[in-house]
Amino acid sequence: MKELKDIALNITEEEYRADPALSYSTLSRFEREGFDGLSKLFEKTETPSLIFGSMVDTLITGSVEEFNERFVLVQDFGLSDTLRQITKNLYDIYKGFYNSLEDIPDQILSDVAINCGYYTDAKYYNVRVKKVKECSPYYDELKRIDGKTPVTQLQYNDAFDCVRILKTSPNTELLFGEDTDTLKHYYQLKFKGEYNDIPLRCMAD
Repeated sequence: MKELKDIALNITEEEYRADPALSYSTLSRFEREGFDGLSKLFEKTETPSLIFGSMVDTLITGSVEEFNERFVLVQDFGLSDTLRQITKNLYDIYKGFYNSLEDIPDQILSDVAINCGYYTDAKYYNVRVKKVKECSPYYDELKRIDGKTPVTQLQYNDAFDCVRILKTSPNTELLFGEDTDTLKHYYQLKFKGEYNDIPLRCMAD
């Protein structure tokens, strides 16, 4: 009898991500945002909850070494999740054009903040720009760790606590523990198929 891994694709995660077939995350994003979201349907999305999920996923399905290659501890500088996300978006988009956050035009700061749902009313333009400019130290920190995902000490602690509980709780230890004679664990198996001639892909965590 074939094992589940025998019918999965034997490709790397990078190869899987590069495949243009539709995935669950793509379809769910379209369900949430509809036609208004088509222009950014395939853009990478990072939110605190998604980052936390990725941290736990890496620790469960990978190793601490892989975790340290992807994530790095940074100060939170007293910023809210939204302000950190705005700064991260600004850095990801404009790091090749502006050396510092202070160099980025106010209108761009305002537009990116609005896209993140921050003080969206027009009357808050000055407040919005002022608050984003206060994120300059965090922007510089993102330059320092370029290529890795920044996480705060709280996020770091929560992720490791979550993994510890998943691996030791009587309710979940069988799912996330070691293989046994009667139980095997498979993480992130990759599959591909079609529905009505539309290519689909799935990576089962």
